[in-house]
Amino acid sequence: MDGYSLISGLALLLTGWVVGAESASWRLVQPVIAGQDEPSQVRFEQGLLRTYGRVMPVVMPLTGISLLVAGLLAPADSTAARVLWLSAAGCSLMVVVTTLAVNVPINTRTAQYDAATPPPGWRAERERWSVFQGVRVGLLGAAFVLAVVAVVR
Repeated sequence: MDGYSLISGLALLLTGWVVGAESASWRLVQPVIAGQDEPSQVRFEQGLLRTYGRVMPVVMPLTGISLLVAGLLAPADSTAARVLWLSAAGCSLMVVVTTLAVNVPINTRTAQYDAATPPPGWRAERERWSVFQGVRVGLLGAAFVLAVVAVVR
């Protein structure tokens, strides 16, 4: 197996895993959390932050790097594949930027809440997080589709 095939497979695997994890959090887990009482919601969010916080700071940038490297290693005679991989890497970069600019600061504050008495406006802040989670899921979904098309080409 050559380097391009290996990195393409890794990029596809990572991108698929990340979009699956992030979309499941957004559309499957978060609605369950929203149905709980306030202290339970906050404790649940804080638990998710600990779990995702161990994995995503490594996997998300690695996903973007793998997409970029796949684009750089794409065969010279396959401009379309190269453009697809680099477009997917661009989507991934926008996910990292959005994560650092919006979601991480909200998560940092959420981790510091007293679950028994969350601060005023905490729900609005978590709703803002959810909106940007949707943006991130859309970008990750686009990156995954672009990567799949690059592999199929």
